[in-house]
Formats: sequence, C-alpha cells, structure tokens
Amino acid sequence: AGESARLAGKLSTDACVARAPEAVIAKEREKLEGYAEAKAKLIEQQAVISAL
Repeated sequence: AGESARLAGKLSTDACVARAPEAVIAKEREKLEGYAEAKAKLIEQQAVISAL
C-alpha cells in the first residue's frame, strides 16, 4: 500500500506530471496499474481462503 499510495500521490500532482518526461509517467502509471491488479488478486485469494 505504501508504494502504491506514493505513486498515486505523484501522479495526482499536476506539477510532477508536467515536469516529468511522458515515458516516465507512462511507466509509473503501468506500475500503479500492476499494483492495483495484484491487490485485487490478493483480495480474491483471501476471500477463497476465508471460505475454507
């Protein structure tokens, strides 16, 4: 959650996004998306385990 929150914070700051090269912003957005997908999978797995 810490890294995800840090990235989300950076990407929500207009000044940061405006200064950074587009390639860097795209890479950071991909990372954030990957974290969100991993979190969703973990939540699903937790639900399966809880049901056992």
